[in-house]
Amino acid sequence: MSTIRLARSVDRALDFYGASLKALDDPGLCQHLWDDVIAAGFTLVMPPQFHRFEGGGAGISFLAMLTESHAAIHTSPEKDGCLEITIHTCEVEGIVPGNTPAEKTASLVQLWKDRFKPTRIIAFDDRVRAEQTG
Repeated sequence: MSTIRLARSVDRALDFYGASLKALDDPGLCQHLWDDVIAAGFTLVMPPQFHRFEGGGAGISFLAMLTESHAAIHTSPEKDGCLEITIHTCEVEGIVPGNTPAEKTASLVQLWKDRFKPTRIIAFDDRVRAEQTG
């Protein structure tokens, strides 16, 4: 029996400010975000969850559970069109084929930059956890 070995996990967090309210108000936004996750190369373990807040303008929450872990967006449109994005990935040796989780994350971030066209981005330092040392 083979042993699954976690190589490392990485959290990436970004805030997009000045995001396109038109993009956030799009009735097809959930499907677009789902398509972006797939286009970036991630593997969904279940359909994404999406919630549009009533009376919240462009307020949404989106969660995609991935084989690699998860990706989430929560908006605060009243704060200069802010999208709070978190992408958590785990590199598990020999389990997820294709590009590395870091490459998939970079691709997804670029897709979301193109979709939401933020005027300002604050990227928080990646947090690496559970890194294999030996």
